[in-house]
Amino acid sequence: MSCNKRQENKIDNLKEFGVILNLKNYDIKKTKINDSIIIIEGKNNIYNTSGKYNIFRKQKTGWWRFNKNRDKVLDIEYVSYDGNEMRNQVIFYKKGEIDTTSSKFYTLNVVRNMKGNVVSHSFDIYTPQIETKMTKTLFDYIYYKNNEVLKENAIENRIRKGNKYIYKINLDDIKSDKFFFEGIFSEITIDKQITEVGRNAIYIQDTLTLNQN
Repeated sequence: MSCNKRQENKIDNLKEFGVILNLKNYDIKKTKINDSIIIIEGKNNIYNTSGKYNIFRKQKTGWWRFNKNRDKVLDIEYVSYDGNEMRNQVIFYKKGEIDTTSSKFYTLNVVRNMKGNVVSHSFDIYTPQIETKMTKTLFDYIYYKNNEVLKENAIENRIRKGNKYIYKINLDDIKSDKFFFEGIFSEITIDKQITEVGRNAIYIQDTLTLNQN
């Protein structure tokens, strides 16, 4: 019985996806954090949600959680990009676990040596698994510290495992122990049979360190 219930707690189509995201479909409770940010908690007969909302931009911001029948079904990270609300990372759950074949998100992997110093950084970037004839990816990024750009680069070569792309970041010429990383990953897919072009994009921002913990 429990297994069957979990199987039902998934998002089956785009129409349901739209219903979940529309805050007008919830009874809303608001909690003020500061002059620009409030916490929104929403509930209805099936779903509940919570996340931060920028009242000046009138945009969701940061991570939002969407549950169905008390089980998590969806996490979305919202960012403001070029002044617009953007669904940056979208994580679907299936039986309580991340469904990597349907989700769009990234993880940062850090490898350290025995002394605790960083040996390498890499990003695992997941995009929805689709059938296509052609796929092209590009990862543009910069390092900066105190508003000074340390390095700019663009990577086309990558390791691909199914719907996961692995990008190893070269830090050999970076002298600073701690700096900010900012990048845009783009995946362009082309179906030759219907001449349709699709694009997945993820905005990545993180703090990277080369020193010990």
